[in-house]
Amino acid sequence: MPPETLPERWGVGRSTLYEWRKAFLLRGLDSLVYRHGGGRPEKLTPTQKKRLVELLDAGPLVVGFETACWNSVLIRVLIWREFGVLYNRHYVCTLLHHLGFSFQKARFVSDHLDEAKRQAWLRDQWPTICGRPSVEKA
Repeated sequence: MPPETLPERWGVGRSTLYEWRKAFLLRGLDSLVYRHGGGRPEKLTPTQKKRLVELLDAGPLVVGFETACWNSVLIRVLIWREFGVLYNRHYVCTLLHHLGFSFQKARFVSDHLDEAKRQAWLRDQWPTICGRPSVEKA
């Protein structure tokens, strides 16, 4: 297959393809072995991550917090307290995603969706609000 058609087919740049070919010609099959690309080492070990998952599953009340819901700041404090590692609260969300947790936002239901409460408000409070401008000569 001509080298000009492969980058489009494999979704890589032409220079990447030529680098792969050059590495194969110089090192043979050894060039196909995966090598870690580097990067910063992780702050938590796999054992610590497993322990963190256990603590998160247990809940905030069990681990000594006064609330029943986790948030990124609480988890950040938990990680600092248990493992001595301080993460940015924004990175905690990424870490949780990598551990298999999903972000869930609290859902608030407005009172205006409750027909009985809405009718009671219209009957009791709305006339008071409407009458106030005439009393105050507004």
